[in-house]
Amino acid sequence: MADPIATFAAVTSPGGSSDPNYFLRMYYNGSATTANTNGNLSGLTFQDGQVILDGTPVIKPVDTGNFQINGNGNGPVTDTFDKNGTNNYPGITTVVGNGSMVLDFKVNAVDPTFFISTPSQIEFHLNSTLAVPFDTVGPSRKFRNKDSAALLGATVPGALVNPNIGTLNGGPPTGPGGPDIQFQADANSSIIAVSEPSVVSLVGLGLAGLFCTAWSR
Repeated sequence: MADPIATFAAVTSPGGSSDPNYFLRMYYNGSATTANTNGNLSGLTFQDGQVILDGTPVIKPVDTGNFQINGNGNGPVTDTFDKNGTNNYPGITTVVGNGSMVLDFKVNAVDPTFFISTPSQIEFHLNSTLAVPFDTVGPSRKFRNKDSAALLGATVPGALVNPNIGTLNGGPPTGPGGPDIQFQADANSSIIAVSEPSVVSLVGLGLAGLFCTAWSR
């Protein structure tokens, strides 16, 4: 029996516009803390800085993802969900596997204090690898919806979202898994001028975590 493979893609609403909670924003915050009570684990420091780049998705046929669960002939291989330092999720396990996701975003605005190029016709290409269990970063307990509508500068953080992964991350949505699956993500990215001859810049980006709805698994 082949190991199960899940596929997913960026989607639009029936009216054709992108989901408002599907977005790309870069923040600057020189004083942010990463303490468990006020940092990446809690999600409280997400979006608490100054927006320096704002982008919206560009839906392309190639912007799809896949995730393959490792099996041993008797079912999926499972492991401790949080293996990075202190286990902040006692009693929670995860399927073991890996995959990748490609996303493209149109850059709408950039803060000239941080970027020397204008956003006209600039596209942000994000290629991420996805894996579980978490062994190099701690999985966040909370994420945030999109913050207030201002493109740049200080904004009001969006509402906190609690991913529902059940007691087995990546397990059947009806139990013991949940409707969501949470990945450890490591992304390589590039910013390119899509209709101009010059490459604007190349940057590296590391993501602490990513979660997706899992109804299509």
